[in-house]
Amino acid sequence: MDPKSQRRAAGLGVAAILTILPLAAASIRADSSGSAATLGKWSAPFDLHVIGTHSTLLHGGKVLFFSYPTPSAHGSASWTWNSTTGVSAQVRSIPRRDIFCSGHSVLPDGLAFVTGGTMWGTHRFAGAHETSLFDPATSTWSRGPTMTYARWYPTNLTLPNGDVLIVSGTDTSEQPVAAVERFNVAAGTITVLPSSADKLVDEYPRLHVLPNGKVFMAGQEGDTFLFDPDAAQWTFVDTMNFGDRYSGTSVLLPGLRKVLALGGNQTDPEAPALGTNPPTETAEIIDLSQATPRWRYTNSMHYARQHANAVLLPDGTVLVVGGGQSGPYRKPVKQAELFDPESETWILMATETTPRAYHSTAILLPDGRVLSAGMDSGKWKQTGEIYSPPYLFKGPRPSILAAPSTIAYGSAFTIQTPDSADVQKVVLLRAGSATHSVNFEQRYLALTFSPGEGQLSATAPAGGAIAPPGWYLLFLVSSGGVPSVSAWVHVG
Repeated sequence: MDPKSQRRAAGLGVAAILTILPLAAASIRADSSGSAATLGKWSAPFDLHVIGTHSTLLHGGKVLFFSYPTPSAHGSASWTWNSTTGVSAQVRSIPRRDIFCSGHSVLPDGLAFVTGGTMWGTHRFAGAHETSLFDPATSTWSRGPTMTYARWYPTNLTLPNGDVLIVSGTDTSEQPVAAVERFNVAAGTITVLPSSADKLVDEYPRLHVLPNGKVFMAGQEGDTFLFDPDAAQWTFVDTMNFGDRYSGTSVLLPGLRKVLALGGNQTDPEAPALGTNPPTETAEIIDLSQATPRWRYTNSMHYARQHANAVLLPDGTVLVVGGGQSGPYRKPVKQAELFDPESETWILMATETTPRAYHSTAILLPDGRVLSAGMDSGKWKQTGEIYSPPYLFKGPRPSILAAPSTIAYGSAFTIQTPDSADVQKVVLLRAGSATHSVNFEQRYLALTFSPGEGQLSATAPAGGAIAPPGWYLLFLVSSGGVPSVSAWVHVG
């Protein structure tokens, strides 16, 4: 019996020059003990007016949040939060459209693309056929093309040409969907891939585009696969040492050849009837550049976690936020920790005020901080907290005076900065789009560059398999590991 059937049986229910805005002074003020330079620092919780079950960083710096329908909304409640001003604004919903438990990503033109969700009025595991589009320029929703298959808990993945792969989910009868669909962005149509692409996998599979254009699946199930979008075929790679990692997560590390999988549970933590196995603190890595890739354990986290979120930072480290140790909400883990892919070590960071477990999200902001939000239980569920990593307390930040707003694949481009002599890395980070311990979009690219007087000459990624087309955050990182405030750059 598949996990969802088991759960049901259990009865569970573009300008040429960019202006760079300074980081707010309050966000870089160290506390009196000086520990912020070691642990980082969390802000106090603040009201977002919506549960941050789904969060997407949009071009321009607003974060789109949405959750389930509320009595006052015609459809799912959605708000934007401006990461520069801190102002929230309610967004008019699409009538009778429930985008709770949907998949979402950002199209090359900057529109957020939302697939499926919950069939209107059911509030269970029944999927929706509809898709929706959100325009950050006008803060409005519109209806997108209809999928052949209804999907609840699907995964979106932007492919090298900008199309979107749509995988997994459950249909209107609450049965798992094996068929794979593809959104042709240029044509505005969604088509079903040949039956050779069919694969029955659990909801929200963790998918990553590799530099060869293939897609690697690393969770929630322990068996991992490569998918060839052109041949529409899956190939088995290896099984994780821990096995299934339900409500764990995985991250494509800088360099685009290694994947880190962490946390999770060998049984579905949303279904207590399946067992009481605790989540794990273990983590493992696979190097997909090897002739025969194999998972191997790396150092474990300090805390066992399920429903946690992992965020790539501008310095190349991975911040793990939130999660819990029992069921969806019990025994929350409030202390964050940081993974260094070079040393493969974990370091404990500062502790949040609030619990962030099931239905929480965390994403990188344009100024290098991290926004943690959500968890649909308790008094803090409509709040967010902002984490300032230790690098914001370790000296002056390099600055970007000007950068092109658009760069073509393989082209040389110039970044104007007074700090060129001290820049160690030029980095592109694809903006995050997160829900249910999976980030559909985040991606870290270190560019080749050379310093000059008051400027840097950098080379854009070679193609879409390295950097799927769309908007990225451009960071400069100093020799001390301190990032600049980012500039928005469209790659493609």
